[in-house]
Amino acid sequence: MMSLTLSDGYVLDTSGPYPGSKNDAQIVEHITKVSEHLAQWCGNDAVAIVDRGFDRVRTVFEDLRLIVKMPAFLTSKQHSWEEANQSRLITKVRCAGEMYPDRLKKFLLFYQTIPNSLFEKIAPCVKIASAALICFRPPLISSVDPKKEERLAKIMKIRADAENELKERVLENPFNSRCKWDKLEDTQIAFPKMTKEQLRDLCFGTYQIKQARRYTEAHLNKNDGDYEVQVTKHSDTILRCKIDSRHSSSTQYYCWIEYKLGDDDEQESSSESDDSSNEDDDDDEYTLVTRFYKKLPIKSWYSQCPTGERSCGCCAHITCVLWYLCYARHHQFTPSKYTERYRQTVDNMETD
Repeated sequence: MMSLTLSDGYVLDTSGPYPGSKNDAQIVEHITKVSEHLAQWCGNDAVAIVDRGFDRVRTVFEDLRLIVKMPAFLTSKQHSWEEANQSRLITKVRCAGEMYPDRLKKFLLFYQTIPNSLFEKIAPCVKIASAALICFRPPLISSVDPKKEERLAKIMKIRADAENELKERVLENPFNSRCKWDKLEDTQIAFPKMTKEQLRDLCFGTYQIKQARRYTEAHLNKNDGDYEVQVTKHSDTILRCKIDSRHSSSTQYYCWIEYKLGDDDEQESSSESDDSSNEDDDDDEYTLVTRFYKKLPIKSWYSQCPTGERSCGCCAHITCVLWYLCYARHHQFTPSKYTERYRQTVDNMETD
């Protein structure tokens, strides 16, 4: 099945089912040929948010006068800051289309294996279920604080044009790999505290924050329960940490974070007063972004992972370090018991 979904989760149309041998590009080609209303619904200069599987049919969308936006392909070891930032804007908007199938599968009929005898009835059942969800259920994405969300959207668009300030500094002296970095435990370093709301603002969402726990547990288990970070004598406000990739156990990425030292209580109080007094006056783009990041204790970041140059938000590796040092260790975080038992079992097998 393939659905045409708006940014708030409203489903315009659902087509299918299609054979498993058909890829996304072939399905789109078929839909554009048989759909009579697609061009009318989209209109001129509408934006189509798609994933990389639709690259082969980009011209099909463009013939319909659609502006196609898709995440960039990785052509080298790391995306440029432009590619990483633009991809983040796309994934931020595309989440509604990815959430819709999960809601549809809450119907028991679509959650389980459908017998062949119902094959001809699948398509009308999906259309009926989609119409029922739209009519009787709230939108997938609803605005809780429209003014704040509009403000964050403006900041994301502005930050998408900002280079990664820390990259050039860590690749050159005195912060490159040849520099001497001393290992420390998290209890030995003065790192600013952050609230959940501040972390969400810094990441422009919760996706990376949800991944941070797994990364943190893996890092703690690898270092026998200690959260190991590295510092250098050349700076009191830059630290480095090595985080394992979740895609390959043999791959590790260095993460650099530059932060501000100060009184946490003063930062939180100034943040609240700044929000209340200036939130409605953020008309100037430069002032808007400057005030936003001035309230946060993290100045800049860089990682060696494919999206590590991102300045519009940060990658999951950077978020992992921030989540633990700024928040989790101050709120009695402990790794899951299942993960701990698994690690102990592996250690016992190796010793035997």
